[in-house]
Amino acid sequence: MSTDPAVAALRAVAADPRVRDAETAVREASTALRWNEALRRRWREARAEASVRGAVASATVEGAVVPEGLLREAVAARSLTDALTGDPSLDAAAGLWRAGVRLSGWWPDLRGPVRPSQPPPRALLAALHRDVVGPLAAAGRIRLA
Repeated sequence: MSTDPAVAALRAVAADPRVRDAETAVREASTALRWNEALRRRWREARAEASVRGAVASATVEGAVVPEGLLREAVAARSLTDALTGDPSLDAAAGLWRAGVRLSGWWPDLRGPVRPSQPPPRALLAALHRDVVGPLAAAGRIRLA
């Protein structure tokens, strides 16, 4: 049985001591964050900030560079009600932000036993797809059908 070259490459990277050290550091930092009292008290704010940072990072990977402050201000001003803002990069980041917020809305609160009802998988995928590609469709960058 031959080994897939991609799998072999990933195993080699995972075996690198620098990668193992980085993994250990990430685990330790994550544990410290988990028990950080400020984050435990203000988890909603932390979740909101994480959604902004995640959207900006994802947009950057796609080539749409947006300063975190710009998206954060637009979110705080509640100015992202339309698919198009006039700034294609902000539109892309806003679409990713909307999808992230939609997903986190289905996560349970960190306190309390109540878990939001989950949508059917098709409805979830359709909603996320609409959030992410809505700005592209509204700008005429992709065809609607």
